[in-house]
Amino acid sequence: MLGYIYLTVALLLGYAICETVFPGLKDITHKTYRGQDINLSSLFIRFPAWFVVGTIMITWTAYIGACVFSGFSDKPLIYGDILAFLIAGIIIAVGIYHVVSHRSYRELPGEFLGIKPEEWLLAAAVLALSVLLMYRTLNCDGTDLYIGLSVFSDFTPHVSMVRSFSYMQNFPTQYTVCAGADIKYHFMFTFLVGNLEFLGMRIDHAFNIPSIMGLFGSFMVLYALAVKLTGKRPAGMIACLMFAFRSSGGLLYYLAALPKGTVWETLKNASDFVGVTPHEDWGLWNLNVYCNQRHLAFALILLLLIITVYLEPLFEAAARITKRLNGKATNETNETNVEYAVSADQEVSDTFFGLTFFSKEGWMPVDLKGAVCTGIILGALGFWNGAVLIATVIVLFFLAIFADRRLEYLIIAAIAGALSLIQTKVFIDGSALGMKYQYGFLAENPTVFGSIDYLIKLLGLLPFILIAAFAFSGAAERYVLFAFSTPVIFAFCVSMTPDIAVNHKYIMISVMLLNIFAAGLVCKLFDGKEKVRCVIAVFLILCMTSTGIYDLVVVLRRDRQENSIVTELDNEVTNWIRDNCLSKDLFLTSNIYLAGRSDNSRIIMSGASLYDAWQYFGWSAGYDTPFRDSVVAATYSAGNEDYLRSMINEFGFDYIIIDRAVRENQEFDVNESLFDRTLPVVFSAHEGEDLLKIYKCSGLQ
Repeated sequence: MLGYIYLTVALLLGYAICETVFPGLKDITHKTYRGQDINLSSLFIRFPAWFVVGTIMITWTAYIGACVFSGFSDKPLIYGDILAFLIAGIIIAVGIYHVVSHRSYRELPGEFLGIKPEEWLLAAAVLALSVLLMYRTLNCDGTDLYIGLSVFSDFTPHVSMVRSFSYMQNFPTQYTVCAGADIKYHFMFTFLVGNLEFLGMRIDHAFNIPSIMGLFGSFMVLYALAVKLTGKRPAGMIACLMFAFRSSGGLLYYLAALPKGTVWETLKNASDFVGVTPHEDWGLWNLNVYCNQRHLAFALILLLLIITVYLEPLFEAAARITKRLNGKATNETNETNVEYAVSADQEVSDTFFGLTFFSKEGWMPVDLKGAVCTGIILGALGFWNGAVLIATVIVLFFLAIFADRRLEYLIIAAIAGALSLIQTKVFIDGSALGMKYQYGFLAENPTVFGSIDYLIKLLGLLPFILIAAFAFSGAAERYVLFAFSTPVIFAFCVSMTPDIAVNHKYIMISVMLLNIFAAGLVCKLFDGKEKVRCVIAVFLILCMTSTGIYDLVVVLRRDRQENSIVTELDNEVTNWIRDNCLSKDLFLTSNIYLAGRSDNSRIIMSGASLYDAWQYFGWSAGYDTPFRDSVVAATYSAGNEDYLRSMINEFGFDYIIIDRAVRENQEFDVNESLFDRTLPVVFSAHEGEDLLKIYKCSGLQ
């Protein structure tokens, strides 16, 4: 029950903050960026804003409180939550007093009534899709946890981190699948889930409800942004359709390669993702990503909100400069026969360059309070999803070049950067950004033309439609289209982790934003009375969404309950570790991952801090897993007691596990008899080859 109260308080907290600090949100959807009346309900923006802002703030408060009390209690999260509820309650009370005193609540019924029937239908469809995806890929049945076949791999670190908070009170926090050092991976969403489970919510609900809210909120803000940018509600709906179902030529390539007469039978039984670019078989570009990385959709709400708000100054600048330059042209025409002299400074100030970079409007902030609070909230996103924070800053940087109120962008970037730096200094040893130039992303031929070929193969018709949209757009819209493309450029030029494939999130973010322009162009085809234009528009939509629709079918097929990885929520191994160990206790194991009803899964489900679990999780986050592999092998294959003791003392192992996975490991031969002679067994389970033993290392000299 307390978990549901927590989420309700988070929503109320977001309401109090947003209605007090960002009052302009209630009017932002009433007009397009060009000033055209659209009268879109502000709830498409405000409700997701309440959720994401409130959740981020209350969760950080609970986390910081738990860290503060970790030195005084073995259950510091209790005190962290009490602190979070108290502070949230005060802010909610102040915020509601402000709302009531200004009577700004009175417009809410009108905003509900302003939602059109087709928009209610869109919201219902998006909500149904979100619920289906999240519970299809993660659900509980009795005492078992079912994790979908398409997501179970990434859920090894996710579940481990969740249980490290709900069971093991992981403060100060370490990455439980590569423990014993700092934490380089953004973990705040798993802390949220762990806290909800700690507060009594079942683990699948704790995972799925925030995930559903995150994906649903992203769709709603994307819809509002698309309508505000294009002035057309159908464009918003098409943008949402394209967000759900990616544009790609993958299905066409796949079907073309099938033997004649096998197409329908293959489609009927298909259960693999398709595509011709590397790793498309992972489900790297479709809805599966939002099931796999639950923190991504949650963070996208904030990216979309900030872009929606801070596109306004760009269009304000465009309108101001256009009006000024048109006025100057009129004056010059009217005074052709009159002696007209101006100073050199005036000539410069009346140029596009001067009006952009040397004008008061171009720099002076209008909403200083909003910029400061936006910077704080964006900076707080750092350990929820660092890629989304970086993508937001990249887009804002390019918008700021030609926008008015440029100092507001600078304030946002400065505060967000400072907060991110503080977080990385606290959580990460050394530099957080392993940034290096690496051109080409996953293109087989890492050249400009090779990259273009890669994007065409990956995105299908979308690049060509965007070229057409660019040609038919106004100057400001063209620049916005370019700004939305910059995360793609970043993904193709910079690597920040050992695995360049993780840059796919930047491309997905760009594509999500660029889909708005493609949707706008398709809407223009529907605007015409000729049937042929409507047929072309429908054909384009089908071409751009067919692969994504196929992907959804594959996700649903792969993640049927009979295909899921099933593990027990509680068992004797999990419960012993939970009841007898601390989060700081370091476990030596083989390279384990979630593997159904196995001791591997039982250990992971305990939330124990593992020195070297499955290597990909640590390697892709920036840890030196080859070195850790060598330590694991050397310790398990130790030849004498002195060497075993020295390894335990040097690397700080508190417990060592020997089980079937250790005995069958191909990288080393375990000297099990040495462990039996040297270390006490504090827990054992099963018999024969399945025998699991946990040795305690403390007290060795």
